[in-house]
Amino acid sequence: MSASEQAAQASATEHELQSSQQQSKHSSHRTRHEQERTWYEWHARTRAFHMANGVGLMLLGTAIGNFMQLLPAQHNKGLETIVDWLNELIGHESYELIHPNTNPTHPESFLVMIAFIIIGSFMVHSCKEDSEQFHDAFPRLNFRYSAEERRSQMQRHLTWTLIAVLGVLICLGLLYFAHLANWPADLIGGLQKLSFAAGAWIVVFAGCWYERCNLRYYNVNSMRYANIYELLDHHTVNGITDTMIIKEKHLCDYVVSLGRVATVAGVLTVAGYVYLPTLRGSWIWIAGALVTVLSLIARYMVLHHVIQNYEK
Repeated sequence: MSASEQAAQASATEHELQSSQQQSKHSSHRTRHEQERTWYEWHARTRAFHMANGVGLMLLGTAIGNFMQLLPAQHNKGLETIVDWLNELIGHESYELIHPNTNPTHPESFLVMIAFIIIGSFMVHSCKEDSEQFHDAFPRLNFRYSAEERRSQMQRHLTWTLIAVLGVLICLGLLYFAHLANWPADLIGGLQKLSFAAGAWIVVFAGCWYERCNLRYYNVNSMRYANIYELLDHHTVNGITDTMIIKEKHLCDYVVSLGRVATVAGVLTVAGYVYLPTLRGSWIWIAGALVTVLSLIARYMVLHHVIQNYEK
């Protein structure tokens, strides 16, 4: 075999080796992305169920409280003492702003409502903790859903949301005629809240399940759990800190802060409007609603800027 043939054979062998290494590398990347997607789908489905169940349980508790008021009146000093203590506790923790309306003839209905609200709150909180753990284990996801998958999921989301809204409106319309037929007020109120619970369950589950398709938002949201000092330590180029990652972290913190401002303003506005009748005739609740809306708009604008400029 001549020297040229040996060189050609060696070159061909080297090319085959490089090709095999590239295929192996691509295969490993594909396998890792498939594993990431499998775990992410499982996490997203679990999160959607837990969020929907938590919100649904809290609303279901209010409905069951109404239904229990249809039972014969009971006078139990022990239950009344517990209800009075809970009333005082809620009033103290809310700085005397909130005093729940309890029925003295059915104190057990108030206890059941509180129990369901607490259980639902725990489910939502555990869902939040699970999300934090998943973000810690998978701070960034590199696979992407296809445009067809996102479009299909959006259509499903809009369809189920529309079904939920129409279902609630139909139930409210039927219950209006039930009211004209002199049905018990507690029964109508319980059925109304039950329809709200079912509609909220569908909307929350569909929204959380659709949200999983926005992986760029997931990567941005992961930055809220990142330690800025670890970012300063690890994200350097030739000893110089990567300012892009630090700017993204700061903007993500702004998104979180604006979301909290909107949540606090919204809760205080609703609570004040419901439990403080004197505010209904003033402009204070309108100012609270305005702060909530402006905070949500600012949060959306900052989040959109981060996704468009820092996530590809």
